[in-house]
Amino acid sequence: MINLWKIIVTIIMIVFMGQGMILNPNILSMEESVDSSDISAVGMQGITCKEGQIFPVTGDYYVYAPSVIKEGNRYHVFYCSNADAGEIKDSIYYRQCVNTGNGFVYSESVQVLSAGKGWDSMHVCDPSVTRGDFVYQNNSYKYLMAYLGCSSKDNQDNKIGIAVAKSPEGPFIKVGSAPLVGFEFDGSADVWEWGVGQPSL
Repeated sequence: MINLWKIIVTIIMIVFMGQGMILNPNILSMEESVDSSDISAVGMQGITCKEGQIFPVTGDYYVYAPSVIKEGNRYHVFYCSNADAGEIKDSIYYRQCVNTGNGFVYSESVQVLSAGKGWDSMHVCDPSVTRGDFVYQNNSYKYLMAYLGCSSKDNQDNKIGIAVAKSPEGPFIKVGSAPLVGFEFDGSADVWEWGVGQPSL
């Protein structure tokens, strides 16, 4: 019988190697699963957990689309937010939550990925992060992020990129100058051309 899992991992490795990257196929077994009742997203109003809201929104800011890795009693939370009040322009942020047994204690927000100058010059959002062993340009990294990026203010022509970091709080380094998964944007068609996005690792 053909091992479907090995086929999937092989395809992923081929794609990443095309980006000049080496991937350890054991990465998916290294993450500890996170109970969906622990942390979840509630619209644009904040990120909540079963202990209550942990990332409240104040002023003209929003947070959404969390990606969580649990290591022991620590939650590494990556999410989308705006850097400037009232401006709808996504960047990716990080906070660490520690479950003390009497509730969560969490770090200050740190921006770990922002818009670039090319295909992702407007928004970077929808992070999906995993831990493993990665090599990019002869440097070793522990965290791999897939993310959505676009250059349009109306959120069309979305594409998917990847970035790597040595620690969860970054800095995350974008892999290559081109998206990992592209989209052929027409622009003349009378249809909404959202593109591709919302990656999952």
